[in-house]
Amino acid sequence: MQRCLYGLIIILISSSCSTIQINYHRDRILKKYSDDYKIYLDSSLIELKNYYLDRNNVKSVVRDKSKKAIHIDRDSMIEFLEFKEYFLEIKNDRMVILNGIPVESEKGKNLKVSPKSLMEITVLKNDSINSQLFHRNYKDVIIFRIQE
Repeated sequence: MQRCLYGLIIILISSSCSTIQINYHRDRILKKYSDDYKIYLDSSLIELKNYYLDRNNVKSVVRDKSKKAIHIDRDSMIEFLEFKEYFLEIKNDRMVILNGIPVESEKGKNLKVSPKSLMEITVLKNDSINSQLFHRNYKDVIIFRIQE
């Protein structure tokens, strides 16, 4: 009887710890969970690598171990800025850089950024671009700095 009671207690403890509140750190979540877990933003399935959220607008992040899911809830439903228009006409004469990393047009078309996480946009025109730096001649370079 006592053995059965201990077994029941162990089962209850192990099953009750299947969900846990975690902090929102985009890079850590991507590294640890993006391969094995499904990630939901306000109950919609997303690919977190395409989203940049405002850290101050994240209400909670819950990891559900049993369902292999991460649930991110926001305080307010602010519309995302989509980067499609910056990538629609990318040719060999334009470069887009996001947080110091050049972005390919296919990946860039799916980016969604919370307006408050966008820190800076810089457009460099031909006369201010050093072609030696990029090893190519670009007509313009658009640089986005985003808080992660």
